[in-house]
Amino acid sequence: MRFTAVLALLSCCVATLCHAYWISDSHYYRTTQASDGQYFDKQVYAYPLSPAWKYSEANLRQLLPEIQLEDSDITTLNKVAWITFFSNTRQPDSQHNHRYISDWLSTQFSNHEFFWDQAFCTFGFGLYAHRYFPVTGGLDNFYRFQHTDGFIPRETSPDGYEVHYAPSQPTSLTEATDENNKALNAIRERKIRELYIEENKNNPPLIAHAEWRYYLMSRNLQRLHSVIIPLEHYTRWQEKNRQVKTGPLEGLFWQRAFGSGMDNIPLGFDVWTRDEKKISSHPDPELINISDLLDKNDAWFDISAQMKLHYDAMANIERVLGHHEQSEIYRTKSEQLKDKINECMWDYQKGGYFNVQDSCDNKEATYTLSMFWALYAEIASNKQVDAMLPMLTSSLYFRSAMPYPALAQLYWPILKWLRLLRYQFNKDGNYWQGGSWPPLVYITLKGLMNYSEARQDAWLEYTASTEKYLKKLTQNLINASTSSGITDPVMLKEQFYEYNSPSDGGPGKRNDEKQTPAKSNFLGWAGLGPIGLVQESLIGVNVHENQITWHLHRQDTHGIRNLKIGPGLINLEVSPGNPLQRSNFTLSAENLFRQGIQTLKVIYREEGTMKTLVFNMSELEQCR
Repeated sequence: MRFTAVLALLSCCVATLCHAYWISDSHYYRTTQASDGQYFDKQVYAYPLSPAWKYSEANLRQLLPEIQLEDSDITTLNKVAWITFFSNTRQPDSQHNHRYISDWLSTQFSNHEFFWDQAFCTFGFGLYAHRYFPVTGGLDNFYRFQHTDGFIPRETSPDGYEVHYAPSQPTSLTEATDENNKALNAIRERKIRELYIEENKNNPPLIAHAEWRYYLMSRNLQRLHSVIIPLEHYTRWQEKNRQVKTGPLEGLFWQRAFGSGMDNIPLGFDVWTRDEKKISSHPDPELINISDLLDKNDAWFDISAQMKLHYDAMANIERVLGHHEQSEIYRTKSEQLKDKINECMWDYQKGGYFNVQDSCDNKEATYTLSMFWALYAEIASNKQVDAMLPMLTSSLYFRSAMPYPALAQLYWPILKWLRLLRYQFNKDGNYWQGGSWPPLVYITLKGLMNYSEARQDAWLEYTASTEKYLKKLTQNLINASTSSGITDPVMLKEQFYEYNSPSDGGPGKRNDEKQTPAKSNFLGWAGLGPIGLVQESLIGVNVHENQITWHLHRQDTHGIRNLKIGPGLINLEVSPGNPLQRSNFTLSAENLFRQGIQTLKVIYREEGTMKTLVFNMSELEQCR
């Protein structure tokens, strides 16, 4: 659950009275302390940090990558997304804000900002505007909320508070009839809220990955120098507070649904109810120490995979900064965590990764799309990818009109009839109970790309589903334009949704009395498809440390112009032939070889065989 802008306004009434307070029995606002944010070297906002954006065709061509496609609908989708991007940028309010220190792209849910949203906005598409807009500003603002122990909150408000949520009516409390039990229940309720906040106050650990991906595009070494200390403290907080310390699951990581970002994802292990009952049944709740309840014996796949990704990024950042010993430590942690995940969380019979409790043999039975973090973080082997792929092509699991639902569809026709689960797949989405969410679709398609050169089935699935997903997004624009007569791209921004319906690709809907639709104008992470996937998956161009890869699968003339990497750039265009030859390409580059980018590797499929072409960057720089 997230919050409306109204709640933030209430904070002004009591901000001077106390350091923390409750609103509506469920929203907890913590005032930042003087010591918060001390590890980040930027402490104040410099006015103005970026110029006001004004849309024009010239701006798009000069400042941003220009995609080349014969499909004009996709080109329009991409253009409208960029226009919406800059209409949703924000600047701190100098009179009320003491913690927001950079311009940022709003995540568009409310006037609050969310940690993992900002990470996705940075590494999934915002990085392509690095020459013009400080897209890492959203991350800067979170660094300024970092506690001295390394913790970074999941949600902040622009007026300088970190925001936490806890349920206002704990379900495990029995109604008290006498004053003494009423008083005990009041204490139990307070303790339950405290525990809920402690278990859900963080968001997925994606910030190091975001910083590394941003570096690959910007080549801004000074940025890495400024964030490495906050990242090291953040890593230590994760290891101290979210890593299983003893027993068969030692070394894996745990989280809870709200903290994972997937608020109402159905779970086979109802660990929260178990934890809550430890408090609601306690005869003397004042004796309960919340920290004693945080020593967990369950582990979640999502955060474990994300921490493997985090260690990889930390190893790369430390190496680039010349900290080779520390880099090797993180690299070792990554390999150890990968081995532990495969040992403990992979289910050979079900062909997927699952949460575990108490032991590696006790696996959860819930099929969620988040298991495909295994491909994005390169945890799975080729054989494991072979086992997982059928779930993406089967309508019992994740095949749907709009790729891909967050929850496998088998829960709807089978378990709904058997009434074995409280939650089932919902054809309208109902948030994470079936919705097609941009971040999960992005990591799944990009994860498939990681294995597509070695596994043709992964190639076929990612190419087909990329086309299918983006066609649905373009159809939303076309439908809106046709029904309303709107042709101005600026007016079409409402068609970018927080999440989409898996059945028709339109806005997802809540399963409530009002059938509440998904938030619109959600760019925000809705930019992952129209910008990120269009460039990286549909056209197929991805920038790595020493190489640019081009997964070429389209048959029309296509490419990207003005793709800026650090102080350099590259222009790519191809008119595919059969067989594909070097003469089919029009390529040029500037100032990339000296940045360490040595080659352009083209990966393609021809006559049922995967093939590659390699161009030397030094030669491309002579083609200007």
